[in-house]
Amino acid sequence: MYKTYSTNNNSQIFESKIKEKNIDTVIIYYQNREQLPTLDLPDKDLILICKDSNDIMEGDIQMNFFFKSILFVNRDAYLDILKRKKIIHLDEHSSFSKNIMSSTVRHMNQNVLNCVEAACIAFELELIDKDKPVLAMGGLMQNLDTLIVVTPAKYSKIENAKVNEVICEPIIEA
Repeated sequence: MYKTYSTNNNSQIFESKIKEKNIDTVIIYYQNREQLPTLDLPDKDLILICKDSNDIMEGDIQMNFFFKSILFVNRDAYLDILKRKKIIHLDEHSSFSKNIMSSTVRHMNQNVLNCVEAACIAFELELIDKDKPVLAMGGLMQNLDTLIVVTPAKYSKIENAKVNEVICEPIIEA
């Protein structure tokens, strides 16, 4: 497993690690556009999921990403879809994943849990296929620092998601 720094732009590391994998879909779960890496992966599909804001612009995608296809889902859109499917109540979202995930995979750090959540959101929104592993990327600090291979589950059954491999995770600095 490769150790990353939350204060560094890890684009080159992520790009090389993603190229090593025979997986077609990359999911990026981010909080603000400053976190977004620059990636050139023309044979992969990209799903961008905005966790806390909707301040991304079309130019950000065109400047940062070179993929076969790109889908963008902001927080309001995915919460609305999950709410319509009666999978989640809007007021429960903030504690939903923490409660489920903390009881099932306590040994994982929050960045990995966020990546699993992103994969499950994409699966629930029918953006990815069942039983097909995806690459999920995330991070809590100023830059993305975590990359995993995950087989997602339905969002309401998030505890059934399987983390196949943690490729990159941040160095925990004391």
